[in-house]
Amino acid sequence: MGEFWEKVIQGFFTALFNKIIFGDWELERKVERVKAMAEEAAQTPQVRRIASEIAGALSETSYEKLVMALGEWVKENVAYVRERKGVDFFQPASYTLLRGAGDCEDMTILIGGMAKALGFPVKFRVSSPDGVNWRHIYPLVGVPPGRPRKWIVLDATLPAPIGTEERIYPYKKDFEA
Repeated sequence: MGEFWEKVIQGFFTALFNKIIFGDWELERKVERVKAMAEEAAQTPQVRRIASEIAGALSETSYEKLVMALGEWVKENVAYVRERKGVDFFQPASYTLLRGAGDCEDMTILIGGMAKALGFPVKFRVSSPDGVNWRHIYPLVGVPPGRPRKWIVLDATLPAPIGTEERIYPYKKDFEA
């Protein structure tokens, strides 16, 4: 079996394992899992390389432009796919990159990992239509890295420019990553 298919199968079983183990946990545990997977992603050579390439490709560097470029790269290179109702997989960033697709958690893990790999602080924001059923998650990245004065929304799932805050769900909670 080729290396590509081995990675696909490994990613599938990792996602399946995460669904079985983590799929029905309450919100805080799900966010903790996303946080841990973003930390793992930040240490992944592939994620670090892509984040460094994005940073190196900018002709003019400001923290804000760099952070926006991370979100734009994911929006352009990873297709948003909605999971079936009742299914909640958490796939590793390497599998998201391999598939070229993921849902809001997958994109949050990838963007969070890329930002962390470059030394930026990250928060995760979850949103809900009613304050009970938390249905969406996306990363916020702080600039400047040492003492953030601004948090940039990097929701790559929206059909809007990076930096746009989703307005569908009025209830929001932020979690430190």
